[in-house]
Amino acid sequence: MSRTIAVDPRAMPFVGRHDYRLTLPLAPGEVVLTFDDGPRPATTHQVLKALNDE
Repeated sequence: MSRTIAVDPRAMPFVGRHDYRLTLPLAPGEVVLTFDDGPRPATTHQVLKALNDE
């Protein structure tokens, strides 16, 4: 994991929606994960570790 971008939904309620033209500033090859129903203490760290190990 190279960095964390915190997005306040009150300030940017339409990020990620098709009809909103603003995108987050990403580096080449960078991807975004969202945790809409979490993070979950039992598993989130395992997912992030697996991605970081790649």
